[in-house]
This record gives sequence, structure tokens and C-alpha cells, in this order.
Amino acid sequence: MTAVYPTRLASRDSFDDEDLTDIDDVFIRDGKRDTKINDDGSVKRPLMAPRKKPKISVKLTNNTITYRSLFLSLCYGLIALGVLFALMLLCILTINIFPIPFSIMKNWFSIKPSISSINTTDILPCTSLATSVVWIRTLSKLTSEAPLRSVDVNNDGVDDVILGFSTGIDALDVPEYFCNLYFDGQVPCLGGVMAIDGKSGKTLWTHWTEHAIFSIDCNLDITNDNIRDCIVTGRGGILHAIDSINGKLIWELPVDELPSTLNDEKIILNVYDARYITDVDSDEISDVIVSHTMQLGKFRQSRIILLSGKTGTIIKSIEFSKKEQLFIAPQVMVSSDGDVNYLLASCAPDKSGGLYVISQRDFLYGNLDKMKTIQHGKGEGILLPLIFVDLTLDGIEDIISISLNNSTIRAYDGLTYQQLWNYTVSNSEIISIPIPGYYNDDKIPDIMIKHQIGPGFPLYYYSITTIINGKNGKSLFDEPIKDSANGQMSGIILSVDGFGNDWFLHWSSNCLGNNIVNEKYSFLQGQTLLSQSRANLCKLRFNSTLNMKLLAMSQHVGPPGQSLYSSDDWKKIEFNNSDKLRQYSNDNDDKNTVPLVAQRSPIIKNLQMDIGDPDQQNKQIIVDEGGDYYIPNKNDDKNSELYEPYSIGLSSIEKKINDNNNYQVNQDWNDNINNAWNNVPIDKYEMSYNDDTSHLETPQDETEFNTDNKYNFMNNKRKKRIRNLRKKRYDDNFDNKNIRQPPTGIILPSFNSDSDNKNNKKTIDLIFSTYWLPSSEVSLVLLQKDIDCIRIKEEKLNSNKLDIEKRENIIAECLAERGINYKHYKDEIDERENRRFSLGQMTIYRIKLQCVCPDDMLTGQTCKDISSKQSWSAHMGNTGNGYFRPNYNK
Repeated sequence: MTAVYPTRLASRDSFDDEDLTDIDDVFIRDGKRDTKINDDGSVKRPLMAPRKKPKISVKLTNNTITYRSLFLSLCYGLIALGVLFALMLLCILTINIFPIPFSIMKNWFSIKPSISSINTTDILPCTSLATSVVWIRTLSKLTSEAPLRSVDVNNDGVDDVILGFSTGIDALDVPEYFCNLYFDGQVPCLGGVMAIDGKSGKTLWTHWTEHAIFSIDCNLDITNDNIRDCIVTGRGGILHAIDSINGKLIWELPVDELPSTLNDEKIILNVYDARYITDVDSDEISDVIVSHTMQLGKFRQSRIILLSGKTGTIIKSIEFSKKEQLFIAPQVMVSSDGDVNYLLASCAPDKSGGLYVISQRDFLYGNLDKMKTIQHGKGEGILLPLIFVDLTLDGIEDIISISLNNSTIRAYDGLTYQQLWNYTVSNSEIISIPIPGYYNDDKIPDIMIKHQIGPGFPLYYYSITTIINGKNGKSLFDEPIKDSANGQMSGIILSVDGFGNDWFLHWSSNCLGNNIVNEKYSFLQGQTLLSQSRANLCKLRFNSTLNMKLLAMSQHVGPPGQSLYSSDDWKKIEFNNSDKLRQYSNDNDDKNTVPLVAQRSPIIKNLQMDIGDPDQQNKQIIVDEGGDYYIPNKNDDKNSELYEPYSIGLSSIEKKINDNNNYQVNQDWNDNINNAWNNVPIDKYEMSYNDDTSHLETPQDETEFNTDNKYNFMNNKRKKRIRNLRKKRYDDNFDNKNIRQPPTGIILPSFNSDSDNKNNKKTIDLIFSTYWLPSSEVSLVLLQKDIDCIRIKEEKLNSNKLDIEKRENIIAECLAERGINYKHYKDEIDERENRRFSLGQMTIYRIKLQCVCPDDMLTGQTCKDISSKQSWSAHMGNTGNGYFRPNYNK
């Protein structure tokens, strides 16, 4: 066979050197350039066909961007931006024309998970409360500073409301014959207790007392009829045990026999505070522990009294101190080993005092020297009751107290009595009970508190509200809630399932249209405490009107909270008798048959009104029983119309030491005076609880009592001018009224919840009351610009001490810049004040509350509901003893 060789690749082939790659050289030229390979057998066949080198030609040129292309790009960008803005404007217009809830829009753009992926156990918070009115009750000529209590009086399965009240006559400390003038012979007529049917709002019975009532305890049964009975206390040494079935007196504490050396002294102060305790005398009936403070002239004393609940007889009476006074009945606390201890909170006129604890055994043996001091010193006095909350989660309630010095709130360990934390606001006072509840998500209750900012009662510039973390005593708010008007809070808690879901129900007072809350003012020197406390400050300071709201706040609804009630919405109901009261007053101005004060008792006609709530969603019942009202015998009154309100807007403690009309207030106050007699010389303090009316016979009073025809004729023109001025004032619609709220409301189970429950949510009822009083006609305040004006004018005179006439002229000049005729005011102040006999009206509301779930709740989700067990449903807790009911199993 002939051997076949591959074709040789010689240099003469058509491939040039420059056309061959380096790889081809290796195989073709044996790695050497320009060397021919012709040896037989030594030439190897290339592994691949020879490749030519690629010949790339790159031509570099300069590309210049023209102005035209730049201009076109800019135009396109502006057009795109214009289209974007047009679309945004179109969206805004569309939303304004066709508003859509944000929650719905959020659902449009959100990725919705499948129903199978939703956790059906996911429970959202209750973020809103639905309200509806059950009934409304109006009570003319009535006011109240006592907390509402509840007892099923008529045994129908629905708790009824127990209400303490007072009448305007009590403000004057008048003898009994005034009852004939104003109440058609009802004696006594100065105060009392009323039971109101929980279903209808009608009166079940009325128990009359000699003075105003400010404290009620209806916790225990002392008649063995399975219905809890009430212990009530009031001004003037009132201490009664009342049968809740019919309102009849069970027993009362008799008036003390005074030492012979004190028989001629005027009684300035005579105050009891009482609460039930467990049986001490082994008669199987709960007993009563009482604090009693009395002042006669310069002599003061406080006692602790233990009474038999069955008969009212004194089991034990121990003198507490002549230097410190008790205005709060001892509060019971049970130690970890089951021993019963009494906590005593005291104070003195110089704000000193303290907090002490003594065992029941030592107390019964009279060993007060074995008291243990928890706090004591100057400024450490306590005027408000203690509250008990388990802050350490050890199962033992801890103690929360409020001192007079800068209203410092302190928490003490209930086991060791060591301080846990304190919270202070400078230059403030606290006149209402703190509210414990679950605000944040931990298991420790938090505390809502309201401070009044200013020198002291009744001069407050504004108020602030905050919630204190129960764990460390620090505020949970970045900024407190500020109100331009001041007032009590003393709210309650609406408990909701789970921690951190409770609703804090609190009161807020503001002057409408005013955002300036820090501006200082002062009362003109020489005005009475009564006229100052009844001043229409919104009108005097801001030329505005007062608006009062009941707000519900939780951590899921930011401060100040959801409005449940606003006084502006209910004026037609709350003032429905005011025109009659005013007209009757004006018609009697010329009658001199009644001394000192014009008779203005209204003749109430039958009033049937069918008034809906402010939103007109449904019509409700307004109970205003009437006719020319009938007053039956003493304590068996079923009449609904009660009598003349009396209040100066104080807390219950301040009511106990209320001042008399004739007490002149020095407005150079710089100190905190939480009670009316703090820092006041005893010999200048005038107040009486006996029938002696000599203290009323001041020079200006003698003018009214004088029956000399010549003297009366000389003053006819002056009286007529005053009367015309008063009529003009009354023509102002609601400007002349002050709306106030009593200490608190009460939460009760709904009696028709099953029929109204459409959302499978529980309902609960809130009962609260408001009242109004005519404002003082003689109140006058100096604004900051007035004070500055007076100071500048006094400095120009270069005199260290000005006489009265020069100072009066300076005041008149500065007030004239605001259009106030000071001389005219001074000429008429006495007679206008003396003829003033305030009438008003009280209104009681029962409203139903129900939790509302969020709008953006997904299918399968639900929200928290109102708890079946409430923690703080009334003033001073569920049973009125200051104990907060913890919810360990939430």
C-alpha cells in the first residue's frame, strides 16, 4: 500500500507571515519564524486550520452635543413633571369631592392575606366607645359635692343611685325660719340624701338634714334586711345612719357636750368623716370608724371614734392631737399576716402633718403612742384620702398619698412602708383623687393625676393632667394635658379586657376659643371667698364661655381623649328652668318683706320634653317631675324637685372647712392654701353652725334689715339702678352661669343590655351629674396687663407706701383702659352681693357605653371588650374604701 502523507505546508503557500497568528507559527514553523521546514516526516499536520489575524480599523471622531438636543431634553422633562403635578392635583380634588376613609384606601393598596393565613385569635384593642342616652333627670334648686353611690333600694334587680345634696340656704348659715320662706315649711331644709330609681331616674325617697352632705358610704347592711344601708356625713356635725329601703333615720350621733369654758365660743368647724369597718363589738353588725375635728374660737381638737353600727353608741373615743387635725376617717389596711391596721392622715394650718399606721389592737387599748410614722414634717400634711394599689405585684396593696407641699404624690410599699417613688409639680395643688388603671402594657397599674397651677385656692391659672407610670413614678406623657379653666377631675376607670386597654374617664374644663393658659391674674383685694369661687373666670379673663367635657382616654386614643359629654351640647336641657328662676327673681326685687336676700324660689310647671341626644340619633327620656311641687313630711319625700344649690366648687375636703360669706380674702397670697383656714388668723376667721345670726349683721347687712322708711326711700334710686343692671346681665343667654361637676360618676351594669346588644359586645352604663350656678355679680379680676399698669404707675410716684385713695385711683385708671368703670363697681358691690341668692339646676345622665372595633379590622379578627369585672367604678374605688381591684388574670 502506498503511504499517503498529508499536504505540506510550505512557505510559498498563500499565507503571509503577518497573516498568521502566533499559534499557527508553533505548528507550522516549529516555533521559529522565517525557517522553511521541508524535512520528510518532520512536518506535523496542524491541529486546526490556520487563522488570519483580525484587522480592526477604529476611526476616532469628535461628537458635539448641540443646544437643540439639550433644549429638547429639558422640554420633555418639564412636560413629564407637569403631567405628574396634574395627576397629583387631580387626586387631591377627587379625594376632597369624594372623601374616602383612610382605612379603606389602605386596604386597597395593601396586600391582603388569604383568609386561611389570618390568625383568628388576633384580638385588636378597643379604639372607640359608642354612647347612647338611657335617661336624663333634671333637679332644680339642687347641687351636690357628694359622690354618687349605688344600692338596689326597691329590690328590682337594678342598682339605684344614692345622691347627697345641699341647698343654697346652707351658704348663709340661716336659722330654721328661712325654710318657711323658701321651702314652704320643710324643716330641716339645708341638705339631704336622695334615692333615684336606676331604671327611670325618678325619686324613690328623700332624707332631709340640717346641713349639706358631702360623704356617703353604702357598703354594709346594718338592719339585716339584705339591703346595704348608708352612713352619711356633712357640715355642722352631721353623722346619720339611713335605712336604704325608705330613707328613714336609723340613728345619728348626738351633739357633744361642750366644756363649760367653751360654751360661749363660736363653733367655727365641726366635721365628721366616717366609713364602715368589720364588726368590732361582736354583735354581728358592721361598725363605723369616724374622724371628728372641731374648732371653737382658738381651740382645736381631733378625735378618732369607734361607733356601733347597730345603735350608733360610742365604743371607743380617743383624742388624736391638738396640733394636727384629722379630716379623713382612718382607712383600714390588712397586713400580710392578717392583722388589721389603721392608717391616719393628718394636717395642720401650717401644712405640717403626716401619715401614721397603728394596729387595731393598740387603737382599741388607746395606745396611740405606738403609732408608726410613715411620713411627717412641714409640708407633709395630707388632706385627701389614701388610695391602695398593688404596684409591686406581691399581692399586698401599696399606699399612695398626696402631701400639701407642691402636691407631692408618693408611693409606699404596703409591706415595709418604704417609699417606692414620688412625683412633684411645683406651685401646684391637687384637689381631686388620683385614678389608678392599666394605661400601658405592663401589669402594674398607672396613676392619672390633675394638678391645679397657681398660688392656691381659689386662685388657679390653669390645670395639667398626666398619667404616672406605676412602675417608676415617671410621667408617661411627653407633655401634660393643659386646661385653661380649673376644676376637679376625680374620674373613674372603664376596665377593658387585657392590660393597657383601660379607658380613663376624666373631666376637662376650658374657656372656648382661648389657647392662652399660662397667663396670670389675681382677684381684686377685698372680695369674699364665695364671690371669688363663683367668679365666671372665662368671661372675666378671656371674654369667653366655659365648656366642660367628660373625656375617655386610653393609650390607643391619644390625649385628651374621646368626648362622651360636652356642656355646650346640653344647654337646652341643663338650663330648662333658668328663665323661670330669673324672672321670679326680678319680680321680687322691690319686695322688702324678706330680709337680706330676694326670694327666688321657682314655681315649677309640668314640663314634658322629648329631647334627643346632640346627634339626634334617637330620642331619650327627660325626667322632670313637676307641678307646683309638693313637699311631704320629713323623710318620706317622693317629690322630684329639690332645692336651691349651694357650692363653691370645692372638693369634699374643702367643703368641710368652707368659709362664711363675710370672710375677707387678702389677695397678697403667695402660699398654697388648700383648705380655707390655712394661714388665716383664727380670730379673723368667721364661720358658724349654730342658730346665732349675729355674724350676719355687718354694716352692709344692716342696710338691708333696716326698716326705716326714710332710709329706704333714700336708697330707692340706687336699688333701681342696680336692678336694671342685673336685668341687663340676665339678658345675656348663658354667660352668667358657671357649669360645674361633682366629684365623680359611677359605672353600673346595663339593665337592658341583652335587647340592645347587636354587635356581640358587652354594654355598661355610666351615671354622672353636672350642675350650674349663677356667677357672682361682684367678681372682678386684674389681668396681667392690669397688674403691669398698676406697677408702672406706682413706680412713677416714687413712693414706698401709697395711701388707699391714691392706690384706688391707680386701679381705676388701669381698669378704665379695659373699659371697666371701677368707681361704679365699688358703689354697687355691697348691695349686689348681699341681695344675691343663687339658684341653679342639677342634671343627672345615664348613658350606655359599648366598645367599637377598628374600621380596618380584617375578616376573622375581633377587638377587646369591656371587662365583666371593673377595677375602679366609682369615687374611691368599687366600694369607696380606696382599694383598686387588680386584674391578675387579664
